[in-house]
Amino acid sequence: MVALNVMRWGDPGAARTMVALHGITSNGGAMCEPARRLADKGWQVLAADMRGHGESGRGNGDFSFDALLGDLAEALPMSPDVLLGHSFGGTLAQIGVLNDIFTPGALILEDPVSVSSLTPEQVDFFISSEIKNAEALIFDNYVTPHEFYKGTPFSQLEWSAYFKESDTSYAWLKKTIRIQRSILLMKNGYLEENSIDALSNDVGYASRTSLYKVFLEIEGCSLPAFRKSLSLDSD
Repeated sequence: MVALNVMRWGDPGAARTMVALHGITSNGGAMCEPARRLADKGWQVLAADMRGHGESGRGNGDFSFDALLGDLAEALPMSPDVLLGHSFGGTLAQIGVLNDIFTPGALILEDPVSVSSLTPEQVDFFISSEIKNAEALIFDNYVTPHEFYKGTPFSQLEWSAYFKESDTSYAWLKKTIRIQRSILLMKNGYLEENSIDALSNDVGYASRTSLYKVFLEIEGCSLPAFRKSLSLDSD
């Protein structure tokens, strides 16, 4: 986490607050002119220098959306009356709102990168392709969401919009892909030559207990019951 330099205009006790996020090539000072005008009209305006910009430090060099939003969440009010995002700041504002990090009364976007949600068909096709790839990042115990998004055909913005629209999450997607791969492997006879612990490890879980728990959550039936149904189908 980087402690951000925050610029403030207007009375801290003002009835209305705006948070402004600057573009990729500027800093919080870029909001000076509109902020002064709003302060004259009774608003409080806050704008932070994002990490690596203005007077804020670079931190460890991580400029992922997660890192940037984590900094902002520590430095700024998350539920202002208005959240304004310019250019890259507009992109961050959208991701922040889609993931319930920012909960403003109103959102103003000035020349942002637009967000379009993925379709269920696109996600289904992605999942069906991912479960066939034993080297997919999602099966790594230590993969981060940022690393995962970078390895997919879609942007973090698109995933965030899809999760918001479908009321799902990255955690749901990870569990679904892992469980669907475990089912594929079991149907292909994996457990005839390998243990359930090996299966757990291959799909990204450190123990069979974790696999059993997530399998029940995603499929609505226990893994032993599923294995029994496979045996009955083959008889």
